[in-house]
Amino acid sequence: MKNERGSVLPLVMILASVFLVMAISAAELYISEKKFHKETKEKLVLDHLIRLATEELLLELQNTEEADTSDGIYFYPNGDVYYQLNKLNEDELLIVLFGSTKGERKAEVKFRYSLLGKNMIEWIEK
Repeated sequence: MKNERGSVLPLVMILASVFLVMAISAAELYISEKKFHKETKEKLVLDHLIRLATEELLLELQNTEEADTSDGIYFYPNGDVYYQLNKLNEDELLIVLFGSTKGERKAEVKFRYSLLGKNMIEWIEK
């Protein structure tokens, strides 16, 4: 074999650096997607908790004759929801829900409830 005077070394170094750059960019992409999926899961869990608490609270309000304007809390396996009942007038309640997950994600939702029609009038998310 002839002496090629080191012409293979630069080619190996270029191919190795291209492979290394591709591996690092794939790892960064995986980490960012993993964070995105975790955050999306937390948002969905929080939304589900608030919907569950809303349904339970609406059932309680429909089954009672007089609206008790007290506060309360619902505990679920993935978090909890605190609620406040405030009377706007004789016919309407303003209900504020504060939800939090075990991953410390928080949300606040308000809705108006008609005591005469026993239904939700307006849903306001913050």
